[in-house]
Amino acid sequence: LRLQRPWSVCKSFLLLTVFLGGQVHAAQEPVMRVLVLDAKQLRFRADGDRPLLVSGLGSTNKRVSTLKIRQKNGQFALAINRSSSRWSNLSPRTELKIKSKDPRGIWLGKRRYRGELRVLIRGDRLKVVNHLGVENYLVSVVGSEMPKSWPMDALKAQAVAARTYALQQLGKKDDYDINSTEASQVYLGVEAETKRTKKAVAGTRSLVLVHKGSLINAVFHSSSGGRTEASGSVWKKQLPYLVSVPDHDQHSPSYNWEMQFDPYQLEAAFAEVGGLKRVQVISTSATGRVLLARVQGPKGEIKLTGKELRSRLGLKSTLV
Repeated sequence: LRLQRPWSVCKSFLLLTVFLGGQVHAAQEPVMRVLVLDAKQLRFRADGDRPLLVSGLGSTNKRVSTLKIRQKNGQFALAINRSSSRWSNLSPRTELKIKSKDPRGIWLGKRRYRGELRVLIRGDRLKVVNHLGVENYLVSVVGSEMPKSWPMDALKAQAVAARTYALQQLGKKDDYDINSTEASQVYLGVEAETKRTKKAVAGTRSLVLVHKGSLINAVFHSSSGGRTEASGSVWKKQLPYLVSVPDHDQHSPSYNWEMQFDPYQLEAAFAEVGGLKRVQVISTSATGRVLLARVQGPKGEIKLTGKELRSRLGLKSTLV
């Protein structure tokens, strides 16, 4: 298969009017709840001689240098301060709150985070949610989503889009507002912060994108292959501000791309029809992206949406 030009969720926010609300004071700054880890074990550590302050393990805060949680005998257990022999079981209702006075943040695995980290037990998984003000959050997001060396106006545009997207997600989930991966927008903690990303966020403080007085769904992408897709072709609803527009991204390294598959990969991807002999595109969107395809294999044929085809083969796009 020769696959060209990437998928893009449409974005035309540069055509919109940017509104400035009233200045947001520190005490009123919205707090983001960012899911930074979903795992079965974890490790926190203090940096230097400044201990972690942990609440949720009794009536008083505990000062610890390290904290580890893992599954032990069917439930989660905790060990603190490098103790490998003293593991104590945790209740499924446990919620730990971890803070630090260290301006360099809190180490979780190989990353550092500002604000407060909360550990939640959800079934057989541990979820760590970073609570911090939206402006501090954005300083990292801008550096995580865009090369830090890009022009300042580009960084500022990213800050406005990311702020709008983040605030539009507030309160939509029980445990957290937003993910730290490409599923929402990338947030890599302290390591993604620079003087330039701080300047971009500070220079756009409180700026958001709105349509008829409400925050827009400010989705964004790295490359669209020459034209963005209308939201109605991606999701159920066509939004008036997410229309298809030309995109001048022909110099992007993702503008043209190619993937190759061996027969074993295709047999695994299309197991119900025994592999792949032919793909017939049945329908496309106005921009040429696959909406529906017929996949023929040695054992029969199936119909897949463009999204399903992309998922099965791990494609960058449905524009193939």
